[in-house]
Amino acid sequence: MTQMIPIKLTGKQLADEGIALAKDHADFVTPNWSDRIMSLFEAWVSKQDGQFTITHFRLYVAEHHPDLVPPSSNAWGAVGRLAVKRRLVHNIGFMPSICRYTKGHPVRTYRRAV
Repeated sequence: MTQMIPIKLTGKQLADEGIALAKDHADFVTPNWSDRIMSLFEAWVSKQDGQFTITHFRLYVAEHHPDLVPPSSNAWGAVGRLAVKRRLVHNIGFMPSICRYTKGHPVRTYRRAV
């Protein structure tokens, strides 16, 4: 008889996995979603002078490019991570979320990389 070894994932590992799954699902539902959203993010962030959160970008997308709103809000986590990885933005801290669904929990703030 084989024994099951419990695998304990950290909160960060679970978040990483959830974001990756949501991004892949968005790419499946909307072909090339991640490439298209990052191109749009690059254009949008080039016009940002102060600090912002990904929620600010989400609101812009919802108003001006509703076809790029992903099926799961978890996919937005990939935008911030890819933007930092591509050196488009710098993470500068946290602020209370402006999204009513999150009840003001802290979210990352960014500044455009120069």
